[in-house]
Parts: sequence; C-alpha cells; structure tokens
Amino acid sequence: MSSRLPKLVAFDLDARQALNLLLIPPPAGHKDESPTPAVKFFDQMEIYPGSKIKHFKELHRKTGLPYSEMLFFDDERRNSEVESLGVTFCLVPNGVDDRTFEHGLTEWRKRHPVEVAEDASASGQGAAVMDTPLKEHV
Repeated sequence: MSSRLPKLVAFDLDARQALNLLLIPPPAGHKDESPTPAVKFFDQMEIYPGSKIKHFKELHRKTGLPYSEMLFFDDERRNSEVESLGVTFCLVPNGVDDRTFEHGLTEWRKRHPVEVAEDASASGQGAAVMDTPLKEHV
C-alpha cells in the first residue's frame, strides 16, 4: 500500500473550539509531557465564507501546490464543486474520524497513484483546514 500523502489536507471545520478541547497524547516515551490541544498542530486557520472554489484558488495561489495534491473533507455535498479544480473531495456527513480520514487518503491515492514531476518540485508536505493546515506531530 502506498504511503504517499497529499501535500495539503483541508477540513471544513465549524468547530474551532473543539480543536482546543481535543487533546493529543504525547509521543511514546514522553510520559512526563502533557497532552497537546489539537489546534496546535495546524499551520494556519482561515475562514472563507461562500464558495470553496474561491478558497481553494487562494490556497493554490498562496502555496503554489497543484490542486491534484489537495484533499478536502467537508460535511456539505455542495462543496464538492472543488473537484472541478482537481481537488479530491471526501464527503463526511458525520465528521472525521480515523476511518473516514483513511477513506479520504485511499480515494486520493486511487486518483493519484504516482508522484508526477510537477508535484515533486513542490516543497514539503503540509496540511490545511478550511478554517485550519496541520503541523506534523513530532
């Protein structure tokens, strides 16, 4: 199974407060450390009311990443319009958990089984949330 990951993962989260309440346990071997609020793992928080197409065009402009390197989780079917740009859309009517996240990654990998030259030139891997991008958990 491929371990290839999209360079940007976006979530349309209407619950910023939930990210402050969700605690991520410390890495193995760091028992003395306190859990970290999930919100700390995001590179940026953005709110774009209206069309997600406009938002993804702005994310593309800011990051330089191709749309094919983007995966978007949302609970509103109408926002699947981003697929017209080449973004992989994953409908999550009941929110995101491990299973739905893995489903989204699997769908993205099916559509993009190999890294193309354009993608390889983009720098680093990151993640976004439509109200927020994940920092790598160290």
